[in-house]
Amino acid sequence: VDAVTGAAWLATAGAWICEEGIWESVKESLWANPQTQPTPQVALGVDFGLLATVDNYRTLKIGEKEATLDDEQRNAVYTAAMHRITVITGGAGAGKTLVAKQIVKFFTDGDVRVMLCAPTGKAARRLTEVIGLPASTIHRLLAYDGLSGRFTYNADNPLPDGVVICDEASMIDTPIGNSLISACGPNTALVLIGDP
Repeated sequence: VDAVTGAAWLATAGAWICEEGIWESVKESLWANPQTQPTPQVALGVDFGLLATVDNYRTLKIGEKEATLDDEQRNAVYTAAMHRITVITGGAGAGKTLVAKQIVKFFTDGDVRVMLCAPTGKAARRLTEVIGLPASTIHRLLAYDGLSGRFTYNADNPLPDGVVICDEASMIDTPIGNSLISACGPNTALVLIGDP
């Protein structure tokens, strides 16, 4: 029961554990991205060198046309480069796909492993088409074992070092979200992209 408002919450033990796991991980969202920063200390202020590097990723080619990221989109790429956990949201037409493409380009240009995933097979196929790199479902990325009902990649056996980019993140439920975040070890950044 909340001491201030008097509101009460009920949760199963499993749901509470997942919520607590997500909360603990979200606290690390201020940590520096281990793929761009030398130490995992809390990222404070603006890294002007990194910002200047990200500025090189404002323009991208889409077929024969060029597109330019606006300041907000550029800041989303910078935030993903700067922090260990990033959430990028926006409605239809906000340019989340352009931002995702540039985040992937930024990291692959730096020889950082990028792992793309989505909650469903359809969303993963669309992500593959849009980005041009293979994407998988979250279950496949975390190597779900149907016999044990557990993921092979987890807090005790984290994913390889790199950056995980998950599209359609608004579709993720609490247990899967906790599993995904937990599987991202200290040297793996996570970018969640989806509708608000």
